[in-house]
Amino acid sequence: MARTNLEKTLTTLRKLTKFDPDMTIQQLRVLIEVDVGNGEITAKEIAERMNVSGPTVSRALDLWGKYGAGDKPGRNFCERTPDPDDRRVARLSLTRSGRQFVDTLTHAN
Repeated sequence: MARTNLEKTLTTLRKLTKFDPDMTIQQLRVLIEVDVGNGEITAKEIAERMNVSGPTVSRALDLWGKYGAGDKPGRNFCERTPDPDDRRVARLSLTRSGRQFVDTLTHAN
């Protein structure tokens, strides 16, 4: 069983490397946390779960979002939606293309 899980993990990492050889595991984890959060999670909550700084999560979200960061274009895999109860807070969710990407990574062929 453990070997099968490791093989699946390795397959996922190979797919990620083909998609973007510069992508880090931490950036991928941010995307997975957005997926698991199911439209209810915030960047602050992701930072707390990952035990990293807010700016670390923000940079990853910029890459996964619409606009990108630095010289890297955005992937348009995540979107921010203002919280209806507190406009200072943004809830994070996957876009349709983000869902397809996560599904591609997590379903080993």
